[in-house]
Amino acid sequence: MSYLIFTLIFITGLLIVLLLSDKFSLGELLGLPFIIGLGCSSFLMFFLDAVKMGITYSHLITGLLVTIVAACGALAYLYSKGKRSVEFLKKQKFSLSGLTLPWLIFVGFGAYLAYGITLKCLYWPPAEFDSIEGYDLLAKAIAHEGTIANSILTNHTIVAGCGPRLLYPPLFASCNAICYMSGMESPKLITALFFISGLIVFYSLIKRFVPHTVAAIATFMMMIAPEMFSNASFTLTNLPTAIYASIAVISFFIWRNQKIEGFFYLSLLALLFGTWTRSDAIVFYPGIILVLLYDAWKAKSVRHLLAYGIIGSLSFVLWHFYLTAHVERKQDSFFIAKLFYDGNKLHEVLSHAWTMLMETNLYGIVFYVFLPVIVVNAAFSLYKRKPDMVDFIVVAFGGWLMYTLLYYQMKDTDGSLFASGGWMLSGYKRGMFSFVPLAVFYCATNQLATQLYATIASITSVEKS
Repeated sequence: MSYLIFTLIFITGLLIVLLLSDKFSLGELLGLPFIIGLGCSSFLMFFLDAVKMGITYSHLITGLLVTIVAACGALAYLYSKGKRSVEFLKKQKFSLSGLTLPWLIFVGFGAYLAYGITLKCLYWPPAEFDSIEGYDLLAKAIAHEGTIANSILTNHTIVAGCGPRLLYPPLFASCNAICYMSGMESPKLITALFFISGLIVFYSLIKRFVPHTVAAIATFMMMIAPEMFSNASFTLTNLPTAIYASIAVISFFIWRNQKIEGFFYLSLLALLFGTWTRSDAIVFYPGIILVLLYDAWKAKSVRHLLAYGIIGSLSFVLWHFYLTAHVERKQDSFFIAKLFYDGNKLHEVLSHAWTMLMETNLYGIVFYVFLPVIVVNAAFSLYKRKPDMVDFIVVAFGGWLMYTLLYYQMKDTDGSLFASGGWMLSGYKRGMFSFVPLAVFYCATNQLATQLYATIASITSVEKS
């Protein structure tokens, strides 16, 4: 039975991706369906709960079938109006041209490591403390009781004992509940689907800017960042959030630079699902809105600004009101409710943030490479008088700044904020997952790097993009 529901989830995701655009590559069409389909399934489960139908296996199957029929109808309409073309199917061919021995080596090692970590994921039950007292616990309750506002989430004593682990938005817990509703003993198939799909999507997105070999090396470097790789076998929200957030930011950059409208809506949908997984994914929202404000002023059109401004924040707002309605303990109770300035606290937050960024056992050499590359590429851009990836840096750096300031805004009345096991030392590193793919993407696709690839290709005649 599990094969049926996950097949329907894949088909749902694929149809929605095709609705967004007919300009996606073969890799994007293979990688995106589960990522989008699982996000849509979680919203569908939330809807079933909201209308009091109950979250059951049969109701979810029915909902997915209805969504598939509706998506097919919408696609048929777009094709009839000439807004979609079947010609793109003829272009979806895998070609060996441009593939090199380094490509085979990095893809081979990457596939081997992905296979190994997936086996660990599938054959090792959830053992993480945050999962047992949070996401996995809530998933079991959703599957057993058929509602998100179940006896776990609405029990004040349990919520107080488990802490904010139960108060994360429901995408990951809902997706894990699908496994339990399907009769599985563990929900870790969800983690495996996110990890494998995320690698395919990242490779496909970065391939739009660089040769095959560079895309393979960049994807490999991203996946072996220690914390990124280890979380590929954990039942935690970090990995799905990083995948959704990186897709949102990179797709937004592709839309602005390659003028493919579908990537705007993919970015919007990915951020919607990202904040439906962890609320702190909203930190990318201000940077994107700032860039769209500039676009609106320049183009004298507010269509994209309004679309992202309203829909992009929907998950964040919806979950806030849902918690307010059903859970006694407020999610934001550990934040200071007003703006303030404390130089010592700000210095301590930034100091701890810098220390974690430079921890090679967390992120490898990713940020050691990323920060110098920003400086060197900025100097190169000034020399060439050609600004490069400014919008990307605004969104990514703005997201990092907003995320870091969240910890500055946290209360520290008991001195636990910076203590071992406290919010800063245990929690900050988790949100930084979203920035690892972005840092690798920038290092591989900036103006200086792409010119270097072209120079090497012209000298060696080995590979041309």
